[in-house]
Amino acid sequence: MKRGFLGQFLIALAVMGVTAFILLKSLDLYSRHGNAIVVPHVVDLQAEEAINKLDDENLEAVITDSLYQDGKEPGVVLEQNPTGGEEVKKGRKIYLLVSTGNPPMVEVPELRDLSMREANALLETKGLKLGKVTKKPGPGAVLDMMHKGKSIPAKTKIQKGMSVDVVIGTGMGGEKVPVPDLKGMTRTEAINLLTSMGLGLGFEKYENVKDTARARITKQYPTATDEPSITTGNVVDLWYGQ
Repeated sequence: MKRGFLGQFLIALAVMGVTAFILLKSLDLYSRHGNAIVVPHVVDLQAEEAINKLDDENLEAVITDSLYQDGKEPGVVLEQNPTGGEEVKKGRKIYLLVSTGNPPMVEVPELRDLSMREANALLETKGLKLGKVTKKPGPGAVLDMMHKGKSIPAKTKIQKGMSVDVVIGTGMGGEKVPVPDLKGMTRTEAINLLTSMGLGLGFEKYENVKDTARARITKQYPTATDEPSITTGNVVDLWYGQ
């Protein structure tokens, strides 16, 4: 009798466990079915379009901040959180970072007394560009820096991406030498030859170069001459390609 009762009790207990498991699973599936939404990918869309697309999926768009990014139109979504493809519940907030059309203001670094190469590299670190280069007698370094035709002191704030013009000295040497032909040389070879002739390295520009170590000089200014035509202490500007 006791064994029969115990067997029935165990069977009833097992049935209850299975039933509870099925009910819980059903409830979970029902809950997920009504609320789980795949977040659409809205990066690179205009903010208004992104907001409408999220709203269509019963998601709430929240613009948290704006950031200037060179080459991006104003109002474009740069980042989203959660990212596209994630599953979330209805009504979830999707945080958006949007591009702005106003470049940030940056400080112009001190360029005076630097070589052209050093000045150009320093401007690039600040997100600025080297503009017009004017030469005049004086030490072979940057003598002044200008913006919109006016001399400016270091730490002047201008918009990121703008150009800074420089005045560079032609050098104090008095001996004239020929301008060497640097085309086809590597940067190191050109520097060694220029140095041996008492000349310096001026403006540099890489055009469509993926590997700077393999770049070769494609253009120079001033151009090569056979007769002495440039004063020692002066600089030669170089362009590189591959």
